[in-house]
Amino acid sequence: MNDIPILPKCRSIVFETGNILNWNRLKKRPLTALPASEEILDSIRCLFNGWLNAQTEQHSLQYTDQLRVTCPAQKQLDMAQRQAMLDDREELRIYIKLTVYIDTYWRGAVSDAVETALASLAAEDCDGVVLSLVSSGPQPPLLDEVKPIWAELEELRAADVVGSLGLADVDSDLLEQLYDWAAEKPSIYQLSAQAACTAPSRLREFASANRLQVLVHSDPPIPCQPTVCATFLAECWAPPMPQAGSLAGWRGSPPATATAASSAPGASCPRCSVKSLK
Repeated sequence: MNDIPILPKCRSIVFETGNILNWNRLKKRPLTALPASEEILDSIRCLFNGWLNAQTEQHSLQYTDQLRVTCPAQKQLDMAQRQAMLDDREELRIYIKLTVYIDTYWRGAVSDAVETALASLAAEDCDGVVLSLVSSGPQPPLLDEVKPIWAELEELRAADVVGSLGLADVDSDLLEQLYDWAAEKPSIYQLSAQAACTAPSRLREFASANRLQVLVHSDPPIPCQPTVCATFLAECWAPPMPQAGSLAGWRGSPPATATAASSAPGASCPRCSVKSLK
């Protein structure tokens, strides 16, 4: 068999894992068995391999330009359940943690990521989006790099898709610069648990003066290293050689962009959380 790419025309992929905390493969491990970033990759690898093994229409994949790989348990969220969630929307708070890798950002990535996350939750809007930024080098992000990303969030806010906007783990300089420049000011600031006790007084004073809600989180600073993610996708696209009609022998390269719902990595990586207020 010739080396034929599995998805030669695919440019966008959504991995919808659902709530990975419910996965039996993770429940059976000690709590410290895998870092959070590796849990994400492990879940996506399992999801992708299961999807690939279930494919029977080999040739149709050659023409696919967009792909959505959904956990079977997530598919069981039928229309009645979705409607029930919509009926309870006033009693729910939905927040999206959105990680943007600045080097791979493109115009529209933020809107796509937010809309994908909301679709997976059967929701039309969310109460807030918290933006986390990953730079390619050791230097923190610059305001000019953040402006187009924040502008997309402002458009979602103006369209009543997002209720409030926030930032995570940026330094005092960028927080103040963005606050001064932005038409829609951030109202949430997330600080990692490790830095909470040593937060500079300048940051605390600025947050207090401008009524920013300061929250503490325990997310990894970089959900997935870009090089690790690229290696993982290359492995997914080059599975072992199969026998008689299996897709497992097809080889290929990953698409240019990969957008992920739930907690999957990619150019834009939203982590969705829904909390009942009952």
